[in-house]
Amino acid sequence: MGIEKNFIILCDNASLKDKKLSIEGVFDAIYAPSFPATHKTMYIVSHFEIDPGSYNEKFVITRPDGTKFTSQEFPFEAEKSRHQFIQQLNNLALTKEGKYTVEIYINNELIGSNYFLANQQ
Repeated sequence: MGIEKNFIILCDNASLKDKKLSIEGVFDAIYAPSFPATHKTMYIVSHFEIDPGSYNEKFVITRPDGTKFTSQEFPFEAEKSRHQFIQQLNNLALTKEGKYTVEIYINNELIGSNYFLANQQ
């Protein structure tokens, strides 16, 4: 099977409770009065199909100027074919207006991406 992305969602809050995924405030744009700005909290939720085994997951955010923010790698054991990550990101630096791309990697292989726009209010 390899790895197959089901979805990548950017949102205000996400949690797993009683084996159910709850997602609140899905967005594709962040508004700030001026730039540079800081976005207090966001969640990246990824869900994918994967063969059982040991893996490392990370995300990379590419800013409009091409600079990148790379998370640490998160090791995990996939025991079932469906797996998901909920990652909280605090105090994200929004250096300027424009498109911010979020990429998800497993074992350094790109499995999918999403993006949001940073706009001035």
